[in-house]
Amino acid sequence: MLLIPAFIAVGIFQAIVGGLGLDYLIGAWAMWLALFALAFFRFSLPLVVGAYFGATEVLEWPWYVGLLCTLPGLIFRIPGLVIETIQTVVLRKTVLEQRRQFLERRVIALEDEASRRSDQQ
Repeated sequence: MLLIPAFIAVGIFQAIVGGLGLDYLIGAWAMWLALFALAFFRFSLPLVVGAYFGATEVLEWPWYVGLLCTLPGLIFRIPGLVIETIQTVVLRKTVLEQRRQFLERRVIALEDEASRRSDQQ
């Protein structure tokens, strides 16, 4: 139960430091674009990269502390990307299989209808 506020605090810290890093390296527009991508598309990679540069360049911490600041985002993001990729592949196969079955049923129905029409004539 205590981990939830800790994760939220780390996420807010990483977003702030990531925004500072992106603002320092690229500009304010990159920071706002990354925050927009995080808020609306759940795409956090720019802020994770910006967190490293924010810690090392803006806050002037050593590289290993910057890496420690970046690690939580990478640790949770990489397995998420793998799972999303697997789900996309599996879902795509399922959707393609459903389409194939639908088309087979439709072709059979059209053939039955055509044979009934020819029998009526």
